[in-house]
Amino acid sequence: TIRKPINGQVAMIDWLNNTFDIATINEKYRRTNEDDDQYMALCQSAAAEIAELLTRIFGKKYGTVNQRQNGANFYKYSFDFGENYGKICIGGQRDSVLIMLNGTGCSLAPDGWEHYMHQFLTKNAVKPKITRIDLAHDDLHGEYLDVRVLDKMESDRLFDCGGAPHTVGHQGEWKYDDPKDKGLTLNLGMRESGKFARFYEKGKKLGDKTGEYSNWVRAEVEFKAADRVIPFDVLKDPSSYFMGAYPVFSD
Repeated sequence: TIRKPINGQVAMIDWLNNTFDIATINEKYRRTNEDDDQYMALCQSAAAEIAELLTRIFGKKYGTVNQRQNGANFYKYSFDFGENYGKICIGGQRDSVLIMLNGTGCSLAPDGWEHYMHQFLTKNAVKPKITRIDLAHDDLHGEYLDVRVLDKMESDRLFDCGGAPHTVGHQGEWKYDDPKDKGLTLNLGMRESGKFARFYEKGKKLGDKTGEYSNWVRAEVEFKAADRVIPFDVLKDPSSYFMGAYPVFSD
């Protein structure tokens, strides 16, 4: 499945993590004196209500939840929703809730979900926060994006935003120019930092070596709230934030 930007956008959302206080769902789900079994039942009930929220934003196929064996992201409990569309994490963490919408969930979401998520976070949620968002741009036929050229542009300091130089990583057989056509990847920055860029030959990595999408190149920027505030407006205008990530992106 290939999702394309709409409404004049050049970038789209490919991953979204956001948190909010449990009071957003109902104050009764805040932990008080419950033992572990009682608290798990409380979290299960809260997850069921969050599933209804996901249904309102994304549609019915996002509203099925299944509890996972373990917690995730330092939360005591976690639940998969939809058909591997993301996770609900709950339990602890100052009575917050984490909703993780992964790449599959983003690619299959109906048009306009960004508006409804923005509306929920800005008008309904208590203590909302975007903790991670990935923005992506695709050159489906490799007409103007080339990881080798981008690597040269990085060497020419065209990605510099001031401050210390970023870490550069190369994945794949760069030395021999990818003789098996498995695809090359160029990484800028560190995954744990507030901004991380990835450029890769997505078509080849998906196994299309000679077909229509064999030259498909994707550019991604991952923002984390590690050292910055991620504005909610990125949901409505991802292109502006994508193009502002590095000076060279404006071209």
